Amino acid sequence: MGLLELIPEEVTTHIRVREYELWTGNGLRKPRKEEEEESFDRFWKHYHEVTQSNRVNIGRARREWKRLTTEEKRQAEERIEEYYGNLRNTVYCKQAASYLSDKTFMDEYEE
Repeated sequence: MGLLELIPEEVTTHIRVREYELWTGNGLRKPRKEEEEESFDRFWKHYHEVTQSNRVNIGRARREWKRLTTEEKRQAEERIEEYYGNLRNTVYCKQAASYLSDKTFMDEYEE
Protein backbone atom coordinates (compact mmCIF):
# COMPACT_ATOMS: atom_id res chain seq x y z
CA MET A 1 0.00 0.00 0.00
CA GLY A 2 3.03 2.29 0.20
CA LEU A 3 2.36 3.50 3.74
CA LEU A 4 5.82 2.69 5.05
CA GLU A 5 9.11 3.89 3.67
CA LEU A 6 12.40 2.13 4.43
CA ILE A 7 15.27 4.56 4.88
CA PRO A 8 18.60 2.83 4.30
CA GLU A 9 21.18 3.30 7.06
CA GLU A 10 24.32 1.33 7.82
CA VAL A 11 23.78 0.62 11.51
CA THR A 12 20.04 0.58 12.20
CA THR A 13 16.77 0.08 10.39
CA HIS A 14 14.85 3.28 9.93
CA ILE A 15 11.19 3.17 8.90
CA ARG A 16 9.09 6.24 8.14
CA VAL A 17 5.30 6.32 7.99
CA ARG A 18 4.38 8.44 4.99
CA GLU A 19 2.08 11.39 5.68
CA TYR A 20 2.16 10.61 9.41
CA GLU A 21 0.93 14.09 10.36
CA LEU A 22 -2.17 13.71 8.23
CA TRP A 23 -2.90 10.24 9.63
CA THR A 24 -2.61 11.42 13.23
CA GLY A 25 -4.54 14.63 12.63
CA ASN A 26 -1.73 16.85 13.88
CA GLY A 27 -2.02 18.98 10.77
CA LEU A 28 1.69 19.66 10.76
CA ARG A 29 1.65 19.90 7.00
CA LYS A 30 3.04 23.29 6.15
CA PRO A 31 0.99 25.21 3.63
CA ARG A 32 2.48 25.62 0.22
CA LYS A 33 4.12 28.95 -0.40
CA GLU A 34 1.25 30.07 -2.62
CA GLU A 35 -1.31 29.24 0.08
CA GLU A 36 0.76 31.14 2.63
CA GLU A 37 0.94 34.19 0.36
CA GLU A 38 -2.78 34.05 -0.41
CA SER A 39 -3.73 33.81 3.26
CA PHE A 40 -1.48 36.76 4.13
CA ASP A 41 -2.82 38.84 1.25
CA ARG A 42 -6.38 38.09 2.36
CA PHE A 43 -5.53 39.14 5.96
CA TRP A 44 -3.69 42.28 4.79
CA LYS A 45 -6.58 43.42 2.61
CA HIS A 46 -9.24 42.64 5.24
CA TYR A 47 -7.31 44.34 8.06
CA HIS A 48 -7.00 47.58 6.15
CA GLU A 49 -10.59 47.51 4.88
CA VAL A 50 -11.83 47.29 8.46
CA THR A 51 -9.40 49.70 10.13
CA GLN A 52 -9.03 52.17 7.25
CA SER A 53 -5.41 52.59 8.34
CA ASN A 54 -2.32 53.19 6.22
CA ARG A 55 -0.82 50.11 4.59
CA VAL A 56 2.68 50.30 6.08
CA ASN A 57 5.35 47.80 7.16
CA ILE A 58 4.17 44.96 4.94
CA GLY A 59 7.53 43.16 5.25
CA ARG A 60 7.37 43.10 9.03
CA ALA A 61 3.72 42.02 8.94
CA ARG A 62 4.56 39.19 6.53
CA ARG A 63 7.34 37.97 8.86
CA GLU A 64 5.00 38.04 11.85
CA TRP A 65 2.34 36.18 9.83
CA LYS A 66 4.78 33.38 9.04
CA ARG A 67 5.50 32.90 12.76
CA LEU A 68 1.84 32.24 13.61
CA THR A 69 0.27 28.80 13.74
CA THR A 70 -2.58 27.95 11.39
CA GLU A 71 -5.08 28.43 14.23
CA GLU A 72 -3.59 31.81 15.18
CA LYS A 73 -3.79 32.95 11.56
CA ARG A 74 -7.46 31.99 11.44
CA GLN A 75 -8.14 33.89 14.69
CA ALA A 76 -6.14 36.90 13.55
CA GLU A 77 -8.27 37.27 10.46
CA GLU A 78 -11.60 36.50 12.13
CA ARG A 79 -11.19 38.89 15.06
CA ILE A 80 -10.20 42.09 13.25
CA GLU A 81 -13.70 43.57 13.51
CA GLU A 82 -13.93 42.69 17.19
CA TYR A 83 -10.57 44.34 17.88
CA TYR A 84 -11.44 47.47 15.95
CA GLY A 85 -14.94 47.69 17.44
CA ASN A 86 -13.50 47.62 20.97
CA LEU A 87 -11.02 50.44 20.48
CA ARG A 88 -11.90 53.41 22.64
CA ASN A 89 -10.11 55.76 20.27
CA THR A 90 -9.34 54.64 16.71
CA VAL A 91 -6.35 56.98 16.65
CA TYR A 92 -4.56 54.27 18.62
CA CYS A 93 -5.32 51.48 16.14
CA LYS A 94 -2.26 49.27 15.73
CA GLN A 95 -0.49 48.69 12.46
CA ALA A 96 -1.12 45.21 11.06
CA ALA A 97 2.41 44.10 12.01
CA SER A 98 1.91 45.12 15.64
CA TYR A 99 -1.54 43.53 15.71
CA LEU A 100 0.11 40.23 14.71
CA SER A 101 3.28 40.43 16.80
CA ASP A 102 1.39 41.43 19.96
CA LYS A 103 -1.20 38.73 19.23
CA THR A 104 -3.88 41.33 19.83
CA PHE A 105 -6.41 38.96 18.26
CA MET A 106 -6.20 36.88 21.46
CA ASP A 107 -7.36 39.76 23.68
CA GLU A 108 -10.60 39.29 25.58
CA TYR A 109 -13.18 42.04 25.66
CA GLU A 110 -16.05 42.70 28.04
CA GLU A 111 -19.44 42.73 26.42
